Amino acid sequence: MKGHSIEVWNNATRSDEGISFQNHFDAFAANKFGQIMKSAGVETLNCMKLAHYLPEYQRLFAKFDNSRVNILEIGVQHGGSYRLWKNFFGEDLLRWTGVDINEKCLALNNQLTSEKGLVCCGSQADPVFLEDVATQRGKFDVIIDDGSHQSEHIIASFKSLARHVKDGGLYIVEDVHACYWKGFRGDSDSSNALSYFLGLAHSLNVQATLHERCSKNLRPDELATPPALIQKIEMLPSMIICHMGAPLPMIEWKAGMKSVIA
Repeated sequence: MKGHSIEVWNNATRSDEGISFQNHFDAFAANKFGQIMKSAGVETLNCMKLAHYLPEYQRLFAKFDNSRVNILEIGVQHGGSYRLWKNFFGEDLLRWTGVDINEKCLALNNQLTSEKGLVCCGSQADPVFLEDVATQRGKFDVIIDDGSHQSEHIIASFKSLARHVKDGGLYIVEDVHACYWKGFRGDSDSSNALSYFLGLAHSLNVQATLHERCSKNLRPDELATPPALIQKIEMLPSMIICHMGAPLPMIEWKAGMKSVIA
């Protein structure tokens, strides 16, 4: 396909299951997002996604079908991702805000009306800037962090923006693979955004920690408090999906009275 570049991050020609990588790619692209990506040509603004994100976005965004959607995207870069969301949701149903530190990205505003899309220039690690953007453009149904991929920036952005996602909304971090790469792990080379979100998984069990049977010997990290309530955390290769909102209630249900050990 002209205007496309595809790289497989493995020198092998087949996956462990004996399925060719071409077959995997075809499966990843067999959805509306794949159709939109394939329609790009040499004159289309560049959008770069790991192919396995596409069916996940198809699944996650199904609940917004025919509804107005307010999206904040950290990382504008070449400008092509706006096209992806616009063609999926429909231009009239999408209210998109892009954040990027590169002032050249503001050129995209020449093609947009502020009600449909707006690029704001600033750092994703600047809480004052993010608060200003969220005040003007939130609350958001979806926040996507496809920004610097610096672990400390990912964590800082989540701490600033998580509370600006609607209950039932999504906070998605892309390209978490950078946590393992040189130059993305923080000044000390020990910071890791994935580890931060793994730690927040303890908060999903807050009802257990508040129960009368709770151990007195819990570690501080087991009492992690997220910046906003999280209902569920999904982790895929290179992708973290936080479903925002109060954790589901733990309701213990006993059915039947007999026991084999009685």
